[in-house]
Amino acid sequence: MIPKPRTHPAPHLQIQRRLEADASYEKRYDPRPLSALDEDLPLAVVAAEDTRFFQHSGIDWKAIGEALDENRDGDDERRGGSSITQQLVKNLFLTTHSTYFRKAVELPLTYMAELILSKRRILELYLTVIEWGPGIYGAEAAAQYHYGQSAAQLTRYQAAALAACIPNPRVRRPPQMDRYARIILRRMKIVGPLRRHFETSKSRGTVGAPGPLAFMGNPLSTADGPPLQAAARSSAAEPMVPGVGLEPTRGTGPNGF
Repeated sequence: MIPKPRTHPAPHLQIQRRLEADASYEKRYDPRPLSALDEDLPLAVVAAEDTRFFQHSGIDWKAIGEALDENRDGDDERRGGSSITQQLVKNLFLTTHSTYFRKAVELPLTYMAELILSKRRILELYLTVIEWGPGIYGAEAAAQYHYGQSAAQLTRYQAAALAACIPNPRVRRPPQMDRYARIILRRMKIVGPLRRHFETSKSRGTVGAPGPLAFMGNPLSTADGPPLQAAARSSAAEPMVPGVGLEPTRGTGPNGF
């Protein structure tokens, strides 16, 4: 029997607000802890949305700079530079409309979230609060809706295809995401070693809460050895393509990237 997760009052209230604003969708909300999910699904989401999630301290300034450069082209689809932690803060506490005031409030809240919550807890809440389909919230509800099976039984490919739908979940469907799912699968090979390094360092006590200027540097130092440094470089060099790690057309994405 799958254990019931801790209650998520804030995500529940935010989801309720969204559904009340758009009554055309039937609510499906099934929060589960990470331990109840297939381990590939959280990894696929990190690979799709925030490849440096285990390296940064809340804000990925490099990704933001890259997004600003690419968005100057004025294409219909816009690349988002927000980290998973930023997206969580937006979904829990702020509106999804992009304004200077929201950005000013978002930054300190993001750093506060990273100081208070573990990376695992941030990812757990993120998978709970984002929309995975029309009115579908929670990875378990998403797996049941799209595949008719539990999130604990997803294949690696199914996890990648689900993650590819996140930028525009009311439009995208996993069967249409083959190209993007394959890109995410490649990224998962890069993100996996970084996650294992982070968790191992955490258990040894060598990774602690970030200091005020931690976001200025890379947590992976020369002491981490060539394999981890190579993985970090590959993570940064992996190309961004339309549909993966991109914002949907402005104003249409319910997850507010």
